[in-house]
Amino acid sequence: MTSGGVGDVSQMGDEFAASLNAKDALRATSLYTVDAVLLPPNGEMIRGLAAIEACWKGLLAQGLSEIQSHSLASASSGDLGFETGEFELTIRVPGGSVIKDRGKYLNVLKRGSDGRWRITYDMWNSSTPVT
Repeated sequence: MTSGGVGDVSQMGDEFAASLNAKDALRATSLYTVDAVLLPPNGEMIRGLAAIEACWKGLLAQGLSEIQSHSLASASSGDLGFETGEFELTIRVPGGSVIKDRGKYLNVLKRGSDGRWRITYDMWNSSTPVT
């Protein structure tokens, strides 16, 4: 298993955050495999590109913004890899309220026949205590 700088694997979180900061759900969705699965906190599994794009569009419409990620570890073996890290984000709720959150994520990645790494499983959750 290769760890550390394994090409695009270690930058997946940054590319993903940049897509959502640009309010580009389609670009964010292009970072997933066709059979990808989201495992969001406090929600059901979301399967497939159409449902994933709808999820990100919905979260952006609800005020998701200002996402930052920091990769902590990544590795690959053959055409499988992972990246784990931490994130911070802001949600600007209609009416003016602002919610800040921080948490961690784990992405399982597959390298496609085109050589690009894409997310096949995406899981994240908050590190902020429930109040």
